[in-house]
Amino acid sequence: IDAYIGEHYYNENTGFTDSFNKFETKDNNMIENVFQSLGFIPVKCYAKQYNVDMKVSTLKVSHIIINKGSYCNINTTFSWDTMPKYRQVDIAAYAWGDGAILENLESGITVYYSKYYTLEKRTLVKNTLISSYSAREVSNLKLNNNPLALGVGEYCPMEHYMVCVYQLPSDRAYDDGYYMYYKDYTKISVSVTYDVKKTGINSKQLPVYFYYNHTYKKANLNYEWTDLLNVAVSFSSTNKWSAVITLIKGGSVTLVQNEYNGCVIHSWK
Repeated sequence: IDAYIGEHYYNENTGFTDSFNKFETKDNNMIENVFQSLGFIPVKCYAKQYNVDMKVSTLKVSHIIINKGSYCNINTTFSWDTMPKYRQVDIAAYAWGDGAILENLESGITVYYSKYYTLEKRTLVKNTLISSYSAREVSNLKLNNNPLALGVGEYCPMEHYMVCVYQLPSDRAYDDGYYMYYKDYTKISVSVTYDVKKTGINSKQLPVYFYYNHTYKKANLNYEWTDLLNVAVSFSSTNKWSAVITLIKGGSVTLVQNEYNGCVIHSWK
């Protein structure tokens, strides 16, 4: 099982495909091998342990709606509490029903991107630990009102939906000629806060949807994200969304699968 997962998800060369239909026999004579092949005596099976990182990544979401008369304040936070193996471009999307609109597209929206990490300082020669501390980097995504040309680190608000595009950070090691530094990210979160206004539609409830797409490297997605030109995000009539990523070198890749999706029903006061 470890060999299969290591080869098909983690892209590690575990030899699973080459040895799938083979079993190993040790110290067997020809007669034992014949009886084993006929099923009269048990086959001796042997396993090899592979050094494959099986750490499970976890994505969590918190969703808060506060009623403010004809308005409601909405906050949705996606958090990777355990960092995923593949860290490329992820997309968070939000939508709500016809009973409310995002009235002010230029202001009143906050989008915080927080990256938590640990930094170790070690000697170059003996790799002796000198210091270690944890910290957080916080940045704001940039407003872009064109949903057909979203770049990495940007968000686009519309009347009935909003999309955020951002790059997951990669761990890194570097030195200054005297010491070696190891920067490991332990958690990231994207928090979006905005107000929607109740429309004239006579409805006592408002559905609020949220989606998250996590991109991971597969054979048909074998390219570098530095080749990314723009991201075009679109919604269907059922609030499902898709994204088309256009590459500088030509061609495009379509993301349609949701790693996470959910809905909260808000009742107007």
